[in-house]
Amino acid sequence: MMGLPLWSALLLLPATYLAWVVHRLTTNYSIAKRVGVPVVVIPVDPESPLWMLTSDYLGPFIDCVLSWIPYGSGSFTRYAHRGWDVHDKAKSFLELGDAFILVTTGKNWLYICNADTIMELLQRRKEFDRPVEIMGPPFGEPNMGLVWTECIRQANEMLDYWKGCPDIRQTGKDVRRFSLHVLTSTGFGKSYSFDRSTDEVSKEGGQLTYKDSLSLILENAILVMLLGPNLLTGSLQRFLPKHWRLVGRATNTFKKHIAESIKEEKELMAEGKANKGNFISAMVRASEEDARSYDPSTGQHSHGLSEKEIFGNIFVFNFAGHDSIAITLTYVITHLAAHPEIQDWIAAEINHVCKEQGATTYRDAFPRLRRCTAVVYETLRTSTPFPAVVKTTGFAQRSIKVNDKNLDLPPGMNIISTFPSMNAHPRHWGDDASTWRPSRWISTNQEDSSSEKESSIFDREILYTPPRGVFMPWSDGDRACPGKKFAQVELTGAVSALFKDYRVEPVPENGESMESARKRTVDVIEDSGMVLFD
Repeated sequence: MMGLPLWSALLLLPATYLAWVVHRLTTNYSIAKRVGVPVVVIPVDPESPLWMLTSDYLGPFIDCVLSWIPYGSGSFTRYAHRGWDVHDKAKSFLELGDAFILVTTGKNWLYICNADTIMELLQRRKEFDRPVEIMGPPFGEPNMGLVWTECIRQANEMLDYWKGCPDIRQTGKDVRRFSLHVLTSTGFGKSYSFDRSTDEVSKEGGQLTYKDSLSLILENAILVMLLGPNLLTGSLQRFLPKHWRLVGRATNTFKKHIAESIKEEKELMAEGKANKGNFISAMVRASEEDARSYDPSTGQHSHGLSEKEIFGNIFVFNFAGHDSIAITLTYVITHLAAHPEIQDWIAAEINHVCKEQGATTYRDAFPRLRRCTAVVYETLRTSTPFPAVVKTTGFAQRSIKVNDKNLDLPPGMNIISTFPSMNAHPRHWGDDASTWRPSRWISTNQEDSSSEKESSIFDREILYTPPRGVFMPWSDGDRACPGKKFAQVELTGAVSALFKDYRVEPVPENGESMESARKRTVDVIEDSGMVLFD
């Protein structure tokens, strides 16, 4: 019996794959239809590492091919890309309703844009699970003064650097440096100057500092997550591409820094000394306390966190707290460049609040900088770096209510609470929901206007609090992001330092007017997407 010809084998592979795709989509579609909400189908798995690595390259090509086919710009080109909801905003939900299912070759994804349903998902956390965050002292109120002070210092040093440049063509790398330095100082006790001359590091065999190794890991976070640190640092490392080897070396170096910090913290504990008030000390001490706890129901002692688990949590903290701040601050600066009137609006507040020497401290300044906070909130609403909260039904069938309809959800379904859609829905934000308008967050307390003690307009302004479930850049409930206050203080502090005495404007190109340059800036923002800085 002769084997198949080579050309037949080559044809068999795509035919087999096509049959598998059809089978998976047919099965998942049948399951999705029983839920009773609109269904959208795409022939890929968004969770596939291969698709994650190739979608940015294949996506434009596939879009180009499908554009020649009738209805080719339908569900695939609309929903098959990471962060599709950032551009789509509330459009899909206005067309399909507050819930619809995305059928893929992997799992079915239920997308939700309903405040009550989102809050129910967050409150029923035992049924709809997600990874557990760890709360640490660096996020607590006692350390916010340190966050504020370091933030102001780094922002002023960044301003000094910018003043020495003829013009600034991009801010991405600088705000990443700002964010990294605030994080390393307040979270890990490692303080650095903003000085750009320290950027040059010997990449070939030279010693990597804590900051160097952390920076390289964060810049290559997707690579680290997809390949895993074991592959990047293991015995096969010498066969990897040069840049991958550098990332592997940074990973090893960072682990050594963490191991040394863990050892130091345990020695402090043994000597009965106070902790250092950073991420590592918080996790080490919480882990040691947990290891001493006893569960009478199981008759077992807890084991606490291993060094590997502490390293993993630190990576998550850095990843979440670094790029999100840098992305948001970049959007803030870009929005303000397009709106000089808002720069004047916040500068008036900053100069009022900070006119007295004592009012530059966190306690005296931060609560009163409501307009600066409004700029941050409006930027998070229209250009959020936090696209969604992902839940799962797990191994059991669950039920959830959307408006007046109860949905019976099968096991293994992912549930997406999509923030860009909630943030752009006219139901909550009015007909100008797509417009960046920070003043929507500010109202004036009229009761104080007749007070015998004269008060300024700034002291009578109130920051708007949306209904729960409508605006959640840091999620909500028991599992809300522990870095919420950290981020609020850092971003508001940065805005107050950068725009107290200085302004930003776009650089006109090809003889265009300033008005045209500002319009182009708005267009750039609207055409931007969700990516990690590189």
